[in-house]
Amino acid sequence: MLNIIKKELKHSLRNRRALLLFILFPLILMWILSTVFAGQFSSSTLNYEGVSVLYTIDTESHLYEGFNEFTAVLNEMNINFVKINNKEEAIKQIENNNYVCYIELSEQNKAVTMFKNNTKGTTTSSFIESLLSTFVQEFNLRYEIGKINPSALANFNSKKSNHVKVVSLKGENEIRSIDYFGITMLTLIIMYSINTGLGSITREQTLKTGDRIIETPLPKYKLFLGKVVGCFIVTILQMILVISFSIFALGVNYGNDVITVFCIIMSEIFMCISLGIGIALIVKKEEIGNGLISLGVPLMVFLGGGYFPIDDFGGKTLATIAKLSPVKWVNESIFNIIHLQQYHTVATTLTINLSIALIMLVLSSRSFSKREEL
Repeated sequence: MLNIIKKELKHSLRNRRALLLFILFPLILMWILSTVFAGQFSSSTLNYEGVSVLYTIDTESHLYEGFNEFTAVLNEMNINFVKINNKEEAIKQIENNNYVCYIELSEQNKAVTMFKNNTKGTTTSSFIESLLSTFVQEFNLRYEIGKINPSALANFNSKKSNHVKVVSLKGENEIRSIDYFGITMLTLIIMYSINTGLGSITREQTLKTGDRIIETPLPKYKLFLGKVVGCFIVTILQMILVISFSIFALGVNYGNDVITVFCIIMSEIFMCISLGIGIALIVKKEEIGNGLISLGVPLMVFLGGGYFPIDDFGGKTLATIAKLSPVKWVNESIFNIIHLQQYHTVATTLTINLSIALIMLVLSSRSFSKREEL
């Protein structure tokens, strides 16, 4: 099996033109796209013009005065708050993407509830949600103080609270255009490593070496694993070079948890290599395999936001379809780790990538075991 792995490595390293293209192409795209779309990622000002939020509150509620302070600050950022009395109508408006979110402040239930549509204004709604959480925490603090020591609450209320402090987001967690396209172009070129898996099989057919490989005393499953592992190692080495150049030459931010990010990247590589080998063995005809890759990869990358962010574009239908793209989950997980230090999508991403890889490996290994020639 080691000889098969070495063979795959030698074939890939000998093709210096393809090797160089596989490394330079994503780096050039990173630089070009980040330059063209630099203005779209500027956070020098906070302006949410055109953003509207629905809310319901009783004028006699203890929350009324504090909530007015809360909305006044957000009004300065051009976030418009619209009062509505019909909860069902408000939720319907959110479902139809007419408003970013709906906030219900219930005195009877002693609760503040926020309804949001995850397909529209996800960044804005998350921003409002975090500020609303701060507002609720402060109100709860005042409420508890009032129960224990009402006189202390009087002094507390004399100090006007600032629920929101706007500061420049120039810092480690700011996502710049080079950070965005540095990741998306990396995951894009990894998707094209499907060709690496495909080529490892079709190359044997072209060079007429498939029969000799099959006739070796090595068990077929070891031949198969050798192909998979060899292609996997080649692609990882290429991606390490791309990542290194993007960090040191272009300044792409990969965050502090590089290990988890790299695990996600490796899972995508494993999935793509398995897909490539699976397509070659199941479809058999190289032309059909290349056609599937040419059609499928750009579509998956588009749905994953590889060419531009699509979170606030296309509405609910596109957002639902995008969930079918493994690239969407890979990009989202990596960005969450780097810029938000959140890991809630990592398990889903790894499950999707590894499941696709294992399914393709099982199907292709069965096809491979029945073959008398490649």
